[in-house]
Amino acid sequence: MKYTPYKKISSAEYSTLVETVKLSEQTRNFELGIEAFQGIWDDLTSDPDFSEFSLEKQAELFRIGGSFLSNFGKVKNFKNFQERGKNLLSKAIQIFEKIGENEKIADAQGALAICYFYEGSLENAEFILENTAKQFLGNQLNLFYLQNRVNLLLTKLFQKKYPECLSIINDVEISMEFCPDFRTCAIFHENAGLTYRGIGQITQAVNHYNKAIYYAEIINSKVFISSVKNNLAFLYNKINNFELAHSSINEAISIAETEQQFGWLASFYDTKAMIFANQGYFQLALDNIEKSIYIIKNGDDSRVLTEALWNKCKFLLSLERKEEAITLFGELLPIASQQMGEFAVKNFVKEFSEIIHIKQNGSLEEEVQRFKRIEIVNAIRQAKFNLYDAAEILKTAPNQLIKTIDKEFPELYQELDILQVPEFNGNSEIKNLKSAPRNISEISLKGTELFFENQKLDKCSTYFFSKTKMSEFFGISLDSIVAFKSFPTISDGDLVLVEDETTNIYSFGKVYFDKILNLHYFESNQEPIPLSFDEVNLIGKLIGYCPIEETENDKLFLNPLLMA
Repeated sequence: MKYTPYKKISSAEYSTLVETVKLSEQTRNFELGIEAFQGIWDDLTSDPDFSEFSLEKQAELFRIGGSFLSNFGKVKNFKNFQERGKNLLSKAIQIFEKIGENEKIADAQGALAICYFYEGSLENAEFILENTAKQFLGNQLNLFYLQNRVNLLLTKLFQKKYPECLSIINDVEISMEFCPDFRTCAIFHENAGLTYRGIGQITQAVNHYNKAIYYAEIINSKVFISSVKNNLAFLYNKINNFELAHSSINEAISIAETEQQFGWLASFYDTKAMIFANQGYFQLALDNIEKSIYIIKNGDDSRVLTEALWNKCKFLLSLERKEEAITLFGELLPIASQQMGEFAVKNFVKEFSEIIHIKQNGSLEEEVQRFKRIEIVNAIRQAKFNLYDAAEILKTAPNQLIKTIDKEFPELYQELDILQVPEFNGNSEIKNLKSAPRNISEISLKGTELFFENQKLDKCSTYFFSKTKMSEFFGISLDSIVAFKSFPTISDGDLVLVEDETTNIYSFGKVYFDKILNLHYFESNQEPIPLSFDEVNLIGKLIGYCPIEETENDKLFLNPLLMA
């Protein structure tokens, strides 16, 4: 290993060096850091020799040097910079432990965790952070504690541990208002935005992204600004605002190319590919993911590489290039296994098998069981969730189908929103109406006239609501027929029924309007969902209801309903 020759510097020069390197990290202006190290570390491709300094100064130089290598290597996409950064930080930690500098130990351990994070080793990063800064837990205004929480939020976020992420956000959000380190503030709000985007709370996500941009502009960090622009593009893609999505990602790519942020540029091309894929332009998506993969392969981040390869697999399948997708998937698994763990591999295999419809490895018994489940689900969906019709499709008796579901696949009751009630078989009203045994399901009342407030209704949709749902929404414990009507416009506060077209499950709730995003949302007992989502089908506004036992008449008089 080569070492940079030592050159004496004064105490004042040392202090200036440390502060300048910290500033370069904060602003991501790495030229400042490179220039500051001149004289004691001229060649960043070799490791430094700080042995002529005092132990305290050695430790601090190893700490800022290791952190600098990690961040510089990530942004520039340099190989082995994370490993070398870990080595320097480990030296720093050893010395800090000798001289009893607890705050400096926590700081260096936090930087060490980020090295693992940048390599894609999320579990290692999380483990370090979970066991760091425990001595500061009683002081939520301590900077090292806040930095630890922000980094821990990042590692949990990329593992999609959203409840734990929300717990961290709630724990430190007020304290962050008093944080003196604007870089930490920028990172916190960006990761909080990503968390809220992940759980579908779009307005909260945008608010945090804007705060992240605010702090990034204060410290004049184009790296952070480009990163947040990328995240905004991802969010706009999710709500199908492709114009804003392309505008945001093009701005992020432009900044990354100008600043030569090759590490981030790979992620930005990945986002651009996902936007094109969402628009149905899979060849353009493939072209952009190829750019991303080309850049990533020159760096250390196996997590980003795995995600990019996975996206390429999906694009190839969408282009009917199945053989290429299978070959590429074989290359993806060893990378995912090495850095992301067995759990990630199982998730990739599960999703890939569902997409491509190929056999998974397993016993004949497991394969037969899997096939049986698929056949039952397909039949139920084909029968529009009517178990009687599904039984006919499967050429079996309804009671036998119900017994099979009860014994072998009970999870389907929740997955398909099917009612599991003993009296179902004997409920002549439901059976005669050819209703699906679901909490909410469409019912056709042909030949029946509907009236509400003494006026005849035209073009209404009617739905069966179980007594469970009637009680939940309206405080009425009766199986009922509920009517909805489509209107050209919707308003804030309207009570509506929507269908998730990916699952064919209906949900009832309220509409509210977000002035910031100029979007109407649907809000039920789940997270708010923009009504502009492709998978959301707005059925109509609530009109009224009638108990199911009164539906045998040719005229149906609806009663008004109020939310409980």
